[in-house]
Amino acid sequence: MDPVPPEPAPTPPPVVLVPPSRPKVRMPFLIVLGVATVVSGAVIAYTQLGALQSAKPAPTPVPLAVVRPSPSPTPVETFFLTLTSPKSDELAVNEEVLVKGQTAPNINVVILSETDEVAVESDDSGNFEGTILLAEGTNSIVVTAYSDTGEEKSVSLELVYSP
Repeated sequence: MDPVPPEPAPTPPPVVLVPPSRPKVRMPFLIVLGVATVVSGAVIAYTQLGALQSAKPAPTPVPLAVVRPSPSPTPVETFFLTLTSPKSDELAVNEEVLVKGQTAPNINVVILSETDEVAVESDDSGNFEGTILLAEGTNSIVVTAYSDTGEEKSVSLELVYSP
């Protein structure tokens, strides 16, 4: 008889590789992870931007020029005329009256009344005096100073002479 071929050996079952089991990732966890990643990126970007801005040199302040007008000096009046005596509306008991005053130094001064006229010159301090005659009753007296530049200053007063 014919030899019977031996029975073929049984074929082992195919090997199926199964990955180890992993826990199922839930969708909310993935959302939280995504939000955390975005927030972390934003924080890092903001921090880096702040570092870049602080690394820039600060702009140099430009001083502003403040222009203040200087106060204009008060003009000093060099030519003036004041009377020190007599005072207006005084009663004179003498026919002669001494008129005193002050003006600029070395200035010609004329003293006029209704009955008299006197010309004097102020001294180095500007003081002057002159005696005039009065008429009985009210007398108008005008004192005028004349500067070298042609300016005039006048002061008027009235005196009553009663003998």
